[in-house]
Amino acid sequence: RGFVFPHHHLDIFFNMAQSFYDRMNEMDFKGQQKAERLFKYSTYIVGLISFIIGYFMESFQIVTWSIIGITFLNILVVVPSGPWFNLHPVSFLKPYPPKEKEE
Repeated sequence: RGFVFPHHHLDIFFNMAQSFYDRMNEMDFKGQQKAERLFKYSTYIVGLISFIIGYFMESFQIVTWSIIGITFLNILVVVPSGPWFNLHPVSFLKPYPPKEKEE
């Protein structure tokens, strides 16, 4: 018959991965604003500093690699949308019960 891989281990793994994904994939409106500002301002600051350094060193390669580096760093910080981006969760109102038709 051979070796049979126990499927319940896969179910446990996938349930843990789904739970982690659900927690890490929540971002409120203020978190979106914080993520956008973090991405934008860090890119601007690093771009400006690397441009100045690259200008005086006469190396456009410094500018290019700095922008690529800060972009990947921002992707690692902003894309997973951790709990620090969900500090002000939105609570939605419950839906109204449907109205009965009057005939």
